[in-house]
Amino acid sequence: MLSIRMGGLFYGWVVLGVSFLTMASVYTLRYSFSFFFVALLEDFPSWGRAATASILSVNVLVYGLALPVVGSLVDRLGPRRVMSLGVVLVGLGAVLLSRAQELWQFYLLFGLVMALGICLTGWVPNTTVLSRWFVRRRGLALGVASAGVGTTYVLASFTQVLISSLGWRQAYLVLGLVVALFLLPIIALFHRGRPQEMGLSADGQEDPSEADLQQGGTTLAQALRDRRFWLLFLASFFLWGIGMTLVLIHQIAFIKDIGFTPALGARVYLVFGLMYLVGNLSGFVSDRLGREMTLTLGILGVALGVGMLILAGLRPHPAPLFLFSIFFGLGGGLCSPTLTAAVADLFQGRHFGAINGFITMGFGLGGAFSPWLGGYLFDRLHSYLLAFAIALLAILSAGALVWMAAPRQGAARGGRPARSRSL
Repeated sequence: MLSIRMGGLFYGWVVLGVSFLTMASVYTLRYSFSFFFVALLEDFPSWGRAATASILSVNVLVYGLALPVVGSLVDRLGPRRVMSLGVVLVGLGAVLLSRAQELWQFYLLFGLVMALGICLTGWVPNTTVLSRWFVRRRGLALGVASAGVGTTYVLASFTQVLISSLGWRQAYLVLGLVVALFLLPIIALFHRGRPQEMGLSADGQEDPSEADLQQGGTTLAQALRDRRFWLLFLASFFLWGIGMTLVLIHQIAFIKDIGFTPALGARVYLVFGLMYLVGNLSGFVSDRLGREMTLTLGILGVALGVGMLILAGLRPHPAPLFLFSIFFGLGGGLCSPTLTAAVADLFQGRHFGAINGFITMGFGLGGAFSPWLGGYLFDRLHSYLLAFAIALLAILSAGALVWMAAPRQGAARGGRPARSRSL
């Protein structure tokens, strides 16, 4: 197999760049919802926090349920067709949101249309493709790609400027048009699903065994009978779905509730985004330190961050808020690529898209519940402290589940699928 390069550059790095830009663009529209959430509460106070936060719950539920299907579509059709459709849906949903008046319209456009678009262009399609292009540097590649998601937290903090200057309706219009017009040509021209399409092998090296690996590996049916699959599914459910999503959606409203301005909330969010980027770009550490140990460090950072947020609620002061953003960002950024790398270590192969999508569905199911839960508890108690305590417990539970799954055994085989451990 020829190792074709473009000016000495392994084409996998181009694919990685496309993934970074795509996720940085589409996820901005989801994670900026914390800022739109506050604006919607001001314009539609009768909706209440639980119902308004449920807009994101519907989005994450649809996203999560669609993930296994999207993973299979990427396996069969390749990323360009799947992701191009997703970009159209994201842009169209955002543009139409600028005209929405009723709560059900937000459920339809943000909850369904944009959720499907983000699913078709987001984490599962990109990490599935990158796991085929990179094996030995998988932690590094997924870390850089995850930095695209981290960038959205930085970009999302600037949506407060758009909302303050133009209003939330025009902000959605601008974001939708920019994302669609920017991404469509990039994906169509540069994305490639497998290194074999360009006469390459994983990591740009001659390695027939890796090419064989991409054609075989664990099937979804086999993975569903493996207890490690369900342990990682639950880790995704508790870490991202319950723990981090609950905090992310309600943190700006919480900061305002304890007496600080939305501008301070935007600065806290910006620091979080920058630290999340640093954590993402440290994903290569898991290639050397191991998946479990790296995830443990990340989860401890996330947990410490939530502790700082609880402290700020008990004794309002800016210092704990910025400490929250530092620890929560670093820890969350480190966990994101490492958890996906752990899944790839155990279940790599030509069916990895479906397997990756199914495990990430754990995030979708938890994330569908947690925004509503945070809003419901606030509506009843007029405080977020119990909600944040539940998030903290969920985050710590995810750490135990990862150790039980033992992805180090797959990594020790160089990314080759480990033998199944049946339920």
